[in-house]
Amino acid sequence: RYADDFVILVKSPRAGDRVRLSITKFLKRKLKLEVNEDKSNVGSANKSEFLGFTFPGKTIRWTISAFNKFKHKIRFLTGRSRGVSFESRINELGSLYQRLDELLWNFKVLYSNP
Repeated sequence: RYADDFVILVKSPRAGDRVRLSITKFLKRKLKLEVNEDKSNVGSANKSEFLGFTFPGKTIRWTISAFNKFKHKIRFLTGRSRGVSFESRINELGSLYQRLDELLWNFKVLYSNP
């Protein structure tokens, strides 16, 4: 198993290096998880990308590819040639909206805490 898809924000690159090493050691020794060193890095939050989002300043923005994928999904779900009822479309869109809302709420909570 791999430990993936998480970001830890710290104030300085030096602190980032120190935290990355200690977290890697913890994940390997205590949790018996593999850490892909090629994908692990320390960098500025302004230049980082995570799960299809970037974090310039104090904002959260879509990456271009993630936004295009989302638009494609919306067009697919709302397409008239799918042969599904209006109610089914609304339910699928509601489910997509709920997942997006939960993801953005989690980002907002995690990103806004000092």
